[in-house]
Amino acid sequence: MNIQSLSWPVVVKQPQQDELIYLESMECYQAQLDLLGELESVIVIDRQGTSYQVSNPDKAQFLQRCTPQLPFNTLLDWTRQHASHAGQCCVSKLKANNIQSLFEIIEFIEQER
Repeated sequence: MNIQSLSWPVVVKQPQQDELIYLESMECYQAQLDLLGELESVIVIDRQGTSYQVSNPDKAQFLQRCTPQLPFNTLLDWTRQHASHAGQCCVSKLKANNIQSLFEIIEFIEQER
């Protein structure tokens, strides 16, 4: 799948990092590529909640769906870790019922920075 086909914005999760990277557009993704480091283990989650991995690290334009897909609770835990890293308090009480709510939370955190 070509990265342009994603439902933007997306969230990028790097291995061993608590912070998520929120990218509003394909242009933002292109601008961040050099900062993402090793792309082989990077996970991209689109606004629909579908998770992908870069299928060819040399050509970061192509993704493959993660099999199995990441459970919602994993995405919620990552969002809590991201919120904590961003200085938010009481993150254990952070609740969301769907992927749209998670993206709203992440967008809010990014606006607060």
